[in-house]
Amino acid sequence: MPDANSITNQLNICFLRLDNLLADALVKAEATHSGTGHLYISLETVEHLLDRPPGSPHLWIPQTNDFSLLLPAFADSFQLSPVELDIFLIALAPEFDRRYEQIYGYLHDDITQKRPTVDLVLNLLCPNAEAKLALRAALAPHAPLIRQHLLHLIPDPKSVEPTLLTHSLKVDDQIVRFCLGQLHLDPRLANIGEIVSPTQALSDLAVASEIKQTLHSAQLQPAPNFYLYGSPDLCKQAAAAIAHELKRSLLVIKLQYLQEQKLELQQIFALALREAHFHQALSYFDGVDTLGQTADTYQVYQLLRSLQNLPPFFTNHQSDRPPILFAGRESWQPASTGKLGAIVVPIPIPDTAQRQSIWQQALRNTNNHLTPVDVLSLADRFRFSPSQIENSVAIARQKVMGRSGSESGAVILVEDLFVGARAQAGHDLSTLAPKIDPHYTWDDIVLPNRQKQQLQDICNQLRYRQKVYATWGFEQKLSLGKGINVLFAGPPGTGKTMAADVIAHDLDLDLYKIDLSQVVSKYIGETEKNLSKIFTAATSSNAILLFDEADALFGKRSEVQDAHDRYANIEIGYLLQQMESYEGLAILTTNMRSNLDTAFSRRLRAIVDFPIPSNQHRRQIWQQIWPATLPKQIDEDALDLLAAELDIPGAHIRNIALAAAFLAAAEESPVTMLHILRSAEQEYLKMGRLLSVQKFQQYIQ
Repeated sequence: MPDANSITNQLNICFLRLDNLLADALVKAEATHSGTGHLYISLETVEHLLDRPPGSPHLWIPQTNDFSLLLPAFADSFQLSPVELDIFLIALAPEFDRRYEQIYGYLHDDITQKRPTVDLVLNLLCPNAEAKLALRAALAPHAPLIRQHLLHLIPDPKSVEPTLLTHSLKVDDQIVRFCLGQLHLDPRLANIGEIVSPTQALSDLAVASEIKQTLHSAQLQPAPNFYLYGSPDLCKQAAAAIAHELKRSLLVIKLQYLQEQKLELQQIFALALREAHFHQALSYFDGVDTLGQTADTYQVYQLLRSLQNLPPFFTNHQSDRPPILFAGRESWQPASTGKLGAIVVPIPIPDTAQRQSIWQQALRNTNNHLTPVDVLSLADRFRFSPSQIENSVAIARQKVMGRSGSESGAVILVEDLFVGARAQAGHDLSTLAPKIDPHYTWDDIVLPNRQKQQLQDICNQLRYRQKVYATWGFEQKLSLGKGINVLFAGPPGTGKTMAADVIAHDLDLDLYKIDLSQVVSKYIGETEKNLSKIFTAATSSNAILLFDEADALFGKRSEVQDAHDRYANIEIGYLLQQMESYEGLAILTTNMRSNLDTAFSRRLRAIVDFPIPSNQHRRQIWQQIWPATLPKQIDEDALDLLAAELDIPGAHIRNIALAAAFLAAAEESPVTMLHILRSAEQEYLKMGRLLSVQKFQQYIQ
């Protein structure tokens, strides 16, 4: 891009001819206006206007030099004819020098009209009425100036139904900045885009060698387009590597945030391609497969239509035009509009062995005592891209430095890396579902031995999946994903959420609770969109997903009687599909297992029943519920009596114990049976029951 002085000199040359044209027009305007002062029209002016043939231009002066030759590159890029370039420069002039506003106001005979109107342009550039009529085509919707959004036609705000002649001409702000040499990202793209300067070569990309070869070979073909799908992080790195190979920067546009913009997709596409053209960058449109979720089908059609009608600066030199890059998480093909015209390249997350190597490389220059088993555990639990692994190590190092006070003495433990990995993984998911910080252990949960063993088996299936699937080869025998889908069934308060907490704590994984009653929408198609967002956000972290209130979606499927029944079955099928393909742990909870369809039950890895605790288990819960530092005066016989007489689940026992502690704190005394009975009475009232205190008379007196 030329420097500011060079740009100013070029524009001065361009506007010199415009100044000459306007100077001659001002002479004619003065004769036409007859000294009216440009505030009203005199009778003499009216008579002069009536003498002029209808449609004849009143300002045009024959010209001798060719204006368009001053900006040949600009005219060639956008396929502008000489007269279209004249129109463009007339509209651009007020952006360069405000004196043109005064001149245009004078020529309009209206000091408030500071931008050129269509009428003024036609009068300046046309020798007769026939030429004026023909030149109107240059401002039609299909003409380059308007179709490419170089100029905007702004209606007269003072007119109810303004004619084309009263519309003002304004050069698009992006084009103005380019003409004035101000190259920064257009504000209309700022919220969804960024300019990236690539530093990584294609050979350094953490993908399989055949993928690298595909990307390298394809970019050498004439006018290629790419659709990359898989890991968002790696897709972006692959796009940046292609840009690096072509010695260009990369303009990243995030289509998943398109709904926040007021512009249509086609206009965003045009703005981005122009911006990339001005910056000598490749255009990279991320989130193509979200268009069907965040926009209607028409916007997908707009994107494909834009691909078929690329701007002239792409089509003028088709053989050497830069590729356009698209990306998404899934292989994408819009059902109603045909295939995306691009070379499709999958960019998967590195497998466990590759991730293990990347973790080892990222930890090479750190002070750590990690074993190969520790590194394998990290690689297996978190399906991270290389940059996510590097960020996880960086977070862990900061944590350790804060603990030790110096970097030299900081020793990274495997627990620090798990903390760093979880912090790196939860950004997207935390905006969609509340995160539960796991803190319960196996000693905290009270269940029958069979159920407790089931929970431990679930943990082992996650802990040893690399050995079973990869080392022992079971992944070659499976058609579906390697995730684990389980159902926790039982009455409220029996420990279903607590069990999920215990598993997450044992495996050092994040736990997110999703209320299915909030996910299910009354609008057709919205439920799938909501579920897709959740599973997509959870993919990289392998977070544990706890879908609460499964009854909202998984009641017995009745026979299809209307469109809503049919769509309810589609929603169930979609969730089952997502659960089976999710390579993590998805837990569904229900209060009524009997209402679940047997076809659904068959597709679950395990079903864990959470019964109402027996007398023995209630006694154990009452024993464990009290913190060691709590002052209390409760003997063993009292706990036996509570377990025998209060036939309630563990969650209600917890509520009673906590309320009793607050009662005791208010009285500044240890917790006694009287406090427990008072809080138990309130808890029973919440359940719509009355507490019989006959067996507790010795504690009430």
